[in-house]
Amino acid sequence: MYVYRLSGERYKNDLSGFGAAKQHGNRWNSYGTQMLYTSESPALCAVELHKVYPPNIFIKNFYLLKIQIPNAEPLLVSDEFFDKDGLWQTDINLTQQIGDFFIEENQDLILKVPSVWIHNCFNYLINPHHKDFKKVKITKIYSFPFSGKFFESDK
Repeated sequence: MYVYRLSGERYKNDLSGFGAAKQHGNRWNSYGTQMLYTSESPALCAVELHKVYPPNIFIKNFYLLKIQIPNAEPLLVSDEFFDKDGLWQTDINLTQQIGDFFIEENQDLILKVPSVWIHNCFNYLINPHHKDFKKVKITKIYSFPFSGKFFESDK
């Protein structure tokens, strides 16, 4: 299975999940919890990152990582959780608890979660502490210029 990740030049070879651990306000992990965020497609990576950085911020020196993960069955959160009044989209503490539990239990390598921005698209959260994490490999790194109408400010 292949997944994708956008990263700045400094971290383009880093799959440790330390970046997520150093940030406050992540959707699926709390501060201090390592987790590697990836997406099912380059386009979803761009949307997810675009929601983090305002359109008027010019992002340069970004790279798209194509990552191969072993054919492990991803852990799925129950559909009822996502159908329940959209609470998962607004209550970050709730989703962080789920992500932190996924890492702490250390039973699964991958947690498949829906994108909050695009219906029926998915992100794959990877546990860097799992025994099979050593099988997760970057297979290709592409330069990823942020250009086009999508990344322009609405001045």
